Amino acid sequence: MLAKDSVKARLGSEAGLSYTEFSYMLLQAYDFVKLNESHDCELQVGGSEQWGNITAGIDLARRMRGVQLYGMTCPLLMNAQGQKMGKSAEGTTIWLSAEKTSPYQFYQFWINAGDADVGRLLRTFTLLDRATIEGIEAAHAASPHLREGQKRLAWEVTAMIHGEAAAALAKRVSDTVFDKKTDAHALDDTVFTTLAAEMPSVRVQAVDGQVDIVAVLEQAFGLSKTAARKLIQQGAVTMNGGKLASDVQLVPAQ
Repeated sequence: MLAKDSVKARLGSEAGLSYTEFSYMLLQAYDFVKLNESHDCELQVGGSEQWGNITAGIDLARRMRGVQLYGMTCPLLMNAQGQKMGKSAEGTTIWLSAEKTSPYQFYQFWINAGDADVGRLLRTFTLLDRATIEGIEAAHAASPHLREGQKRLAWEVTAMIHGEAAAALAKRVSDTVFDKKTDAHALDDTVFTTLAAEMPSVRVQAVDGQVDIVAVLEQAFGLSKTAARKLIQQGAVTMNGGKLASDVQLVPAQ
């Protein structure tokens, strides 16, 4: 391990190399050996930064068991700013399992891709042909504020991993949250159920078929009654896409 350039560089740097980082290579190397013993695993695949750990496992297996193992690495996925996109990078951790990352959260991850990254991500993660991707890029470049590239990317990847039904629901929920033109009255129970699970929400008891908007603002945003009334009076509160009149405090429950 001491002969590896990556280890030498870290040991010679001001930051140094912690025992945890140093021993990680040993643990991953032995893990490769055990995978071969228990499951006949012969190939380990990882990002290019895993090359040293993988080759350490290949060497250890040869020394311990006299077997030949193999490794394959892929270039790291970087964004336009040169930052790594992966499970160890802050804010970019997503899982294929719906239990760990819901289809809505998965969809939102791709919707939030940067404009400069959309074309490359479409080429990397979708099965769209070149002409289609170039057409999406051209449309996106013409009207980037519409985020057509991100929307197509989110749809394609979510549908591939979770199915078209889940992708359609994730899109409807996303449109409900971010598209002011969405008619809340046209939404079905599945959308509202998903919204309740994904978004912070509060329950306010209706009285005589009416809901007190001041009470909603109090519970949802921690506002005082005075601050809540002031927002309403200033026309800063909307419901179902329309502004509340400045003198309205009670609204129908349905």
